[in-house]
Amino acid sequence: MNQRAIHKPSAQHVLDDDYYKRIEAIQFTMSHDDGKKVDDINDADVILLGVSRTSKTPTSIYLANRGYKTVNIPLVLDQKIPEDLIALNPYASIPTLTDRELVIYDSGVIIEYLDERYPHPPLMPVSPVDRAKIRLALVSLEADIVSTAIELDAALGSRNENSLRKKLKSMLNASLDLFSSNKYFLNDELTVIDCVLAPILWRLEYFGISLGKEQKAITDYMERVFSRETFQNSLSEDEEEMHL
Repeated sequence: MNQRAIHKPSAQHVLDDDYYKRIEAIQFTMSHDDGKKVDDINDADVILLGVSRTSKTPTSIYLANRGYKTVNIPLVLDQKIPEDLIALNPYASIPTLTDRELVIYDSGVIIEYLDERYPHPPLMPVSPVDRAKIRLALVSLEADIVSTAIELDAALGSRNENSLRKKLKSMLNASLDLFSSNKYFLNDELTVIDCVLAPILWRLEYFGISLGKEQKAITDYMERVFSRETFQNSLSEDEEEMHL
């Protein structure tokens, strides 16, 4: 044959580089989740400031899946809001993201902006119809399931926990068909919805919520998401202990 071999990197090699960059970003991000480590925050690509349980972690996981090392730092109750934040954001709301001269607040807006600014790999569908479905689902998810999960987390050990536990499980049951209609939530590819929903579902056992045969659509979905290597690598030590 006497043909000269041509050593040219294939697309798979490029994908592997991106993949390992995301793994490194995920590991960095989860080791810096909720202010656990701040001595090397200058190595971060993005720093999020916000109160615990206000969607900082889902936003951080989203960014890590895009390959960005993210630090999120909690604000403590009764702590004075930093003047720098008030200067950036007139609502003094959190999380707040700065990108050069641009200042953005609200987790949903932040996630969509980052998805459009850094589109590879995409975590929003290409189709306008599918994008609208994801946007609407995100609004509904944050208003109902996310807010109830935050309430339940704060109420654990109190007399309100049982009613909130029933409320959260009822909301999940109302969405059973949506868990089984596609491989992931409302889509056959992983989207921002899954980044927000997965951390809550991972905490169901911690919340004292059990799922039976009638919730098989949810448990099947959980298995698909939880088995992803990127999800497993995103878990903090505290989150791993929730499933020991």
